Amino acid sequence: MLHIKSGGQEFEIRWEIIRQLVMNPQVTAVPGAPSQAAGIMEFEGELLGVYYPGPVMEMAVCAVVLRREDGGSYGLLADVIDGGNYGDS
Repeated sequence: MLHIKSGGQEFEIRWEIIRQLVMNPQVTAVPGAPSQAAGIMEFEGELLGVYYPGPVMEMAVCAVVLRREDGGSYGLLADVIDGGNYGDS
């Protein structure tokens, strides 16, 4: 499991659904989007929705790009990466 903090919340994410960690992501805000939608970012030629669970996006250190069950991807911004063990999945 990868342990992260995002928007004042803590998450444990299974390694098998993580596609990549993107350091210092370039996120573009989308006017009128819900508050938890931080915006969009380009990843491998594709635009991904990026989410942040807090009311105000702080300086995110990375975006965790995750696999959706339908084969697509999305990003979750992380304020802190606490690490984890690969064998914890």
